[in-house]
Amino acid sequence: MPTLEPRVAPPETFALDSSRDMLEKLKREIERLAGSIIRQEVVDHGLNAAMTAWHLTDWTWREIQGSTLVLRSLKALMTSLGPVASTGGRGRLRDPRLA
Repeated sequence: MPTLEPRVAPPETFALDSSRDMLEKLKREIERLAGSIIRQEVVDHGLNAAMTAWHLTDWTWREIQGSTLVLRSLKALMTSLGPVASTGGRGRLRDPRLA
């Protein structure tokens, strides 16, 4: 495991500055969950991992938003996954830049 180095970050992010930081946090939460045997620890670490994974999508979206290359790649991926994946099950693409 890498050595943790102190960093100055806005207090509202608790020294998490990027989606990469959130991914590392998710890995730590999953390790804690995997090592838990007490029911309440399983619940706590499971919920923490789920919430971290959800927030990781927010951080990642914020970082890639507006990137034409990423949007094209995302469209290609969604197209390869089929019509339900590319439309979110709603019958149309939500972001007109992906059309």
